[in-house]
Amino acid sequence: MNTVLAVVMLVCLLALYLGSIGGVVRLGLKLGWTPVACWAAAVGAALLLAGGLLAWAGHGVSVADLWQTWQKEFSANLNASLAVYRQLGMAEADLQTSARWIRLLFVDAAPGWGLCFIFFAAWLVVLWQRRVSPHLPGSKIAIKPFMLWSVPDLLIWPLLATLVLLRWGGSWNSGYFLVALNAAVVLGNFYLLSGLAIFLFFLMRWKVPQFLQLLAIMLIGLFPMAIGVLVALGVVNTWWDWRRITPNQTAG
Repeated sequence: MNTVLAVVMLVCLLALYLGSIGGVVRLGLKLGWTPVACWAAAVGAALLLAGGLLAWAGHGVSVADLWQTWQKEFSANLNASLAVYRQLGMAEADLQTSARWIRLLFVDAAPGWGLCFIFFAAWLVVLWQRRVSPHLPGSKIAIKPFMLWSVPDLLIWPLLATLVLLRWGGSWNSGYFLVALNAAVVLGNFYLLSGLAIFLFFLMRWKVPQFLQLLAIMLIGLFPMAIGVLVALGVVNTWWDWRRITPNQTAG
């Protein structure tokens, strides 16, 4: 019963959260803002709401205290899992390596993944509000098709700075490294989407059926190497436009 109640409360909070962001986007559309401006406003509203929800859930406890509590609980669960694998005879060196990577990707990089979720959710809210309110001035501003989208060229400089900090920013526990790690997660996801747009462009250009397109995207998620290739495609697209087509071709 408690589990069902918790799920219901979580769904209600999520609906209220997305609905509040949607209100901000709708206001921007009424004022004739561009899609990017609406998205930026939605991200700002999402961050403020997230901070408010954390403060409310923590009953006055600081975000740092909540973060430390979550880290301790995660570590306790991870250690319990490692103990099971030790009993199964797994080598200690392999266990420690796996534990370090798990902490790195799911604990140290958690803020970056949270930002990615907010960025993605905010854009979905913008698209939804444009669809349900096509009469608003901002909804009439055209959006470039996803398959033609690419990351702004200026983001390559933060990416290069992030890679430098990851390589020479100190140990895995240093502040510089953790900031660079979370920045790499956020920027990496942007370039992943850019690479995915390039991939979809060629699938559509070759007239691959939509079912096979969806299947290909699902298979990509199962292979880290394929994800890395898409990120590389997005990065290289900064200097080399893979699509290299004219506006007349895109219209067709």
